[in-house]
Amino acid sequence: MQASDGTFDFGNGITVAGVDDTAGIIKYDGAGVAQWAKATATTSFSTLEISHDGTLLAYYGSPPRSSGMGGSQVSRIDTSAGNEGNVLWTDTDSGVGTHGFRDIAVTHDGREVLAYGQISGGEGDVITDATGSSMTLRSRGVSDIFVACFDAATGAGKWALDGGGSDTEYFLGGIVADPSTNDIYVAGYTRSEFLHWGDVKRSNVMYEMNSVSSGTQGLGHSSTPVGSNKALVTKIKSTTSLPSCLNSCTAGVGLGIQASDVKSGHCFIDRHCYAEGEASPYADQGCKKCDPTTAAGRTAWSAPVTTSMCFIGDKCIAEGAHEKVPDGTTDRYGRPNMADDPCSKCIPSVSGTAYSPVAEKGCMLNMATFAAACYDDKGAVTMNETAKLQLMADKTSMTTTVATMTTTMATRDATISTLQTDKATMTATVVARDATISTLQTDKEKSEDKMPTWAIAIIVVIGAVLLLVVAILGVVVSREQQGKPVFVPKKSVTSGSEKI
Repeated sequence: MQASDGTFDFGNGITVAGVDDTAGIIKYDGAGVAQWAKATATTSFSTLEISHDGTLLAYYGSPPRSSGMGGSQVSRIDTSAGNEGNVLWTDTDSGVGTHGFRDIAVTHDGREVLAYGQISGGEGDVITDATGSSMTLRSRGVSDIFVACFDAATGAGKWALDGGGSDTEYFLGGIVADPSTNDIYVAGYTRSEFLHWGDVKRSNVMYEMNSVSSGTQGLGHSSTPVGSNKALVTKIKSTTSLPSCLNSCTAGVGLGIQASDVKSGHCFIDRHCYAEGEASPYADQGCKKCDPTTAAGRTAWSAPVTTSMCFIGDKCIAEGAHEKVPDGTTDRYGRPNMADDPCSKCIPSVSGTAYSPVAEKGCMLNMATFAAACYDDKGAVTMNETAKLQLMADKTSMTTTVATMTTTMATRDATISTLQTDKATMTATVVARDATISTLQTDKEKSEDKMPTWAIAIIVVIGAVLLLVVAILGVVVSREQQGKPVFVPKKSVTSGSEKI
């Protein structure tokens, strides 16, 4: 109840004056009787946690808007006799995360106060404690969570870590400390295919592509047997073991690490070990690598490599990715929805540090910088203007050559046609000649089959002459054999007297 003067009376003589924009804490015993009440830090009130023995009490809230301070803060409240409700220390979230601190826990040994929240984007959020010590937290996907541990006595930061996976982790389940071991548990859900916490890496065996990964935001896969969101509980346990890539470690978690502390061929960046050449696992930072060839490179990522990616606005952009521009609509929080600009995308061969104009249908060209040339579908020049003009000249020359060759071929075809006609005529002549020869041969054969009369007469005469010659020869031979003269001298008659 509240008195007219603004004083709150909780019974049992416990009263407290109301103070604007200030969190109030009241302690009751087991019977519900108020023990003490106090207006504490000037913040709202969100969550309160206390150890089993009641000695460690902490809560978190947000400063009033009138203060000009954003985010949220953690405060430890004194519970010792005579000091009940006094603020021992306060530490802020340094503006880290999308919603500041989301929940807190205390260990039951009275040593630590823990807070956790959600981060997004791979460029990194720097969390700084009240002593000025800082640490960089990064997301490996759409969003991850972070856990920060404070020394319960001083409020100084002891350690911080980021954890999550390739897509979205959303932690509404809270953070608690085991009452016996003081191990820390964080609960929520995941949409990631791969999970990475500290040096522990796991695959999500129940992974289902969700609306963000598939580019179909708003559709989701809630109707599938396993759904998009998978419940996830992560156990966090501190260890004093030296990271595998370090030879030594200067006191202070994540602080004071020197290049000489890191083993050859490795890097120690953001509290994790990486082998030489290994790319950054954080969202939008994949074009940076572990490069231990330089002293500074052993404890920090290399400069962006822009041969296959672009580095724009402190983010690594995949080759071919379009620039994002407002599409004229807003989400439920009034923020503009973004869409691809079809006329601007990452083309490393053109520029590795800025989006390059794309000559696509409906896109305006920057005539001040645009060079006439031939481009591929990624906007890269495939042929400059000089080569294009030479190609056109060669094409014209080739066209003329082809026309000449076509005419020559037509003339040749006409000659071939004439030759084919002459060949047909000659073939007909040869056929006719062959027919005549065939007729003559037939007539000859017929004439040889029938001998004429005059031929027979000649044969008879020749035969008679041959017989006469044979008879004469027979007489001559016979007289020769008988020794008789073959020839008889002829008697000569002169003047009436006979001369022998």
